[in-house]
Amino acid sequence: MYPKVVSIKTKTSLEGTLAETQERYSAQLSRLQNRVTGLEAQLSQLYANIASNKQEYDMLLDLKPGWSWKSQSTGGCWMGRMKVVTKVITVVQTVVDGKVIESSKTVDVDVDEIE
Repeated sequence: MYPKVVSIKTKTSLEGTLAETQERYSAQLSRLQNRVTGLEAQLSQLYANIASNKQEYDMLLDLKPGWSWKSQSTGGCWMGRMKVVTKVITVVQTVVDGKVIESSKTVDVDVDEIE
C-alpha cells in the first residue's frame, strides 16, 4: 500500500477549516467561561445575602419584649409591652451579561412599642 498523497490545495483547505473550528470553539469557551464567572458572582452575592438575612433574623429573635401570659381564668391573653419591628430591605443590583457589576443594600428599621 502506498501512502495517500494530499495535494497542497487540500492541505491548505483542511488547515483553514481547522483554524476556523479552533476559533469558534475558543470563542464559545470564552463565552461559557464568562457566563460561569457571572453565575459564580451571583452565587457569592446570594450566599452573602443569606448570611446577612440569617444575622438579621437572629437579631430579631433576640428582641424579647416584656411579655407575660395571664392565666386561663383571666382570658389567657398576652400582657405587657410589645414591640412591633418593621424592617424594609432594598437590594439594587446592576447586572450586565450575567455579571453583577454593582450592588447596594439599604435597611430601614422602625420599632414601635404597644402597651
